[in-house]
Amino acid sequence: MSKKALLRPTLSVIVPVYKAEATLFRAVTSIVMQTYTDLQIVLVDDGSPDRCGEMCDEWAADDPRIVVVHQRNSGLSEARNTGLRCATGQYVTFVDADDAVDLNTYSEVMAQMKPEYDMMEFNLARVNAEGDIYDFTKLIDFKFTFPRNYWYGLQSYRHTYVCNKIFRRSLFDEVRFQPGMLYEDAWLMASLLPMCKCVGTTRKGAYYYHDNPAGITQSEGKDDMLTLLCAHLAGPYPVDDDDEYYLYLLNLQIDVFRQNGIILLRRRRVDLSKLTDRKKRLKGRLSNLFGVHLTCLIFQLHHWYTTHRGRS
Repeated sequence: MSKKALLRPTLSVIVPVYKAEATLFRAVTSIVMQTYTDLQIVLVDDGSPDRCGEMCDEWAADDPRIVVVHQRNSGLSEARNTGLRCATGQYVTFVDADDAVDLNTYSEVMAQMKPEYDMMEFNLARVNAEGDIYDFTKLIDFKFTFPRNYWYGLQSYRHTYVCNKIFRRSLFDEVRFQPGMLYEDAWLMASLLPMCKCVGTTRKGAYYYHDNPAGITQSEGKDDMLTLLCAHLAGPYPVDDDDEYYLYLLNLQIDVFRQNGIILLRRRRVDLSKLTDRKKRLKGRLSNLFGVHLTCLIFQLHHWYTTHRGRS
């Protein structure tokens, strides 16, 4: 029996790998060098045509915590699903091959992981091409015994990423990423969050999301915002229960209408007295007066005007 077969780690880290030769060293090194060592690292070579598969095998030869799976190219969701099938940890998390994790993150976050937590979210920092951090979630230490409050109160619908979260692995016994779909994280959370009995957030740790012009999320087409809107409308919690959430979805609906003319969001009345942001109040007022369709038309005309006025 190999050393890998004997390992029963607390945390499995799943890394889908495809055309990431330039960034893979940064990603894997940030995991291997974690101060938290009770890890299983699952590298899923998703039929990458470059040297990624070879690099993964070289790392696995030097580190018994690393498991490598080679498969035909099937996309990000299937690569993550393959990783989940290989994961043996009590908890699981995900790292994309063009990103990185602060070296103390898993030690700090796992120290905050209470037995009743099904999911723990830690900070996510966005990093530009020059290496500068330009956005940071700035979470606090908090326990949500009702995940619904986590969704609305923390506005976690704005950051449904899976890479800055640690999940109890048993949540994935019946839930998987949907293959071939952009915004697969939002679709997953629609199914997974209602299964959580308790959710934690922590100010500790940091996941570094590096902007990548060649990455999958940078190549959005006209149907992709529609996909994101559909994911939210599918759950996990009612659109009508929170004004801020409704206005967030109204923004998505305006983009969807401008791209392909489809209306999916139904009309509801927004309580303007609770809104302090001027743009949100404007959109809420227009929606209250004219409904979703006419509001979308107004913003489509405004977009056309501001785009073309300098061309005349």
